[in-house]
Amino acid sequence: MTRSFSWSLFTINKLRAEIELAEGNPDAALATLQEMEHLGLSPKAGWWNIEWREALAKAHLMAGRFDKAARVHEDMLRLYGGHKLSHYDLGQIYEKLGRRADAANQYTAFLTAWGDADKGLSQVEHARKRLALLQ
Repeated sequence: MTRSFSWSLFTINKLRAEIELAEGNPDAALATLQEMEHLGLSPKAGWWNIEWREALAKAHLMAGRFDKAARVHEDMLRLYGGHKLSHYDLGQIYEKLGRRADAANQYTAFLTAWGDADKGLSQVEHARKRLALLQ
């Protein structure tokens, strides 16, 4: 497969998964994302891989599979330590799992990296509020 053809197939299928998520159908999105992996359209590294993993985590989260969503973000941080939004997402997921200390640790890691980001950034404000409630 040529690079431009595989990029096009990735984009089409990723968009299909995003539409399925927007329509509230996480199982269909998971099927699309798994099909992408089966077809070799989920790249093993780089931005495409991050986007694919973010969609996978979102689908698991929407489907109530919090452990699987957490695992996706944990793996993301192992592969892409600079992907600080995964700390924020993990904070939220760990709260849903009742793992308050882990959630606080993730919010702290996120705020350490992004705490001085643009004023009013919703994730930063939310993380600060959640962290204050957890401590």
